[in-house]
Amino acid sequence: MKNIKFTYTKITAILGCILTMVVSCDRELSDEAVFATFPSNAEIFTDNPVGLTDQFFVSFDPATGANTEGFGVSNKDIYAGTTSIRIAVPSDTDPDGTYIGGIFRDRGE
Repeated sequence: MKNIKFTYTKITAILGCILTMVVSCDRELSDEAVFATFPSNAEIFTDNPVGLTDQFFVSFDPATGANTEGFGVSNKDIYAGTTSIRIAVPSDTDPDGTYIGGIFRDRGE
């Protein structure tokens, strides 16, 4: 009987500590906080990248084996419109690089 009561007491104490920590972990927004704004246009790619310039994909360093030719725009394989985004996954024997990676940098407005 003592073991059961002691177990329930430990569980209740642990749950109480967790609840206290979760409720007390709150902070106020500072004056420097800026809420995100969203564009009125929900489209990302409509035959050209929307709101981006032509050099928005920055590839990883080719010296590490990154394939810089794997990302582009295709006029052949399209779903709707006249162009589509083309990402060619390289093989492990590709002389241009064995993987593709990079960042999409927003250089628009």
